[in-house]
Amino acid sequence: MVKLDFDLWFPHLIEGGIIAFHDTFFHPMEGPRKVVIENIYKSRNFINIGLVGSITFAKKVSNNSLKDRLRNYCALLLRYIYELSFKFTHGLKRYLPKSMKRLGRKILRKKF
Repeated sequence: MVKLDFDLWFPHLIEGGIIAFHDTFFHPMEGPRKVVIENIYKSRNFINIGLVGSITFAKKVSNNSLKDRLRNYCALLLRYIYELSFKFTHGLKRYLPKSMKRLGRKILRKKF
């Protein structure tokens, strides 16, 4: 159904318009997540792809440049890395001692 929504609305989105999908993060490789990866990140029609919470958004263009496509693939790679690290750290979170959690937070605050 999500793919059908995309196929029906994409032609009506003006150049420079923003498209956004909800529930595109932490869901199985189906539905909104699959549509966003296949039709936004890997498309020649979108630039400035971003992610806020579980919402993925992008700006429509008639044809993006090679530089834009590389930027989109880098954003997709970072998305995969973040998903893996989030799943890994939150999966282990319940097994880590509180002292290790505090140390991890201190390190992250100092680096970023």
